[in-house]
Amino acid sequence: ASSTENHLHQVYNNLGNIYREMGNFPQSEEMYFKCLRLKSDYVPAFNNLGLLYIAGGEYYRALSVLKRALAIDPNFPSAVSNFQKLQLLMNFLDIPFSSLFV
Repeated sequence: ASSTENHLHQVYNNLGNIYREMGNFPQSEEMYFKCLRLKSDYVPAFNNLGLLYIAGGEYYRALSVLKRALAIDPNFPSAVSNFQKLQLLMNFLDIPFSSLFV
C-alpha cells in the first residue's frame, strides 16, 4: 500500500472534524464512518464521533462510541475525558445511563 493509502483514514477523520466544526453533522458522521471502514480500531474517530453525537444531543450514541474507543484504548486521554464529561452532563440533565452498558 502506498503512503497515501496508509493515511487515508486520517484524512477522512480530519474531514469529519472540519464538517463537524462547520455544523454539517451528517457529512461529518459519514467521514468518520469512512475512516472506520478503513481502520476499524482508530480510536480518534470513535472519540470524534462521540463529540459529534454530544453536539447533536444524541447522548446514548455518544456513550456507545466513546465506550468503543475506551475498549480499544482505555488510556486514550480525550476519550477518557469526554466519557467522564458526558456522564456528568447526563447526570445534570437527569438522563439515565446505567441501562446502556450492553
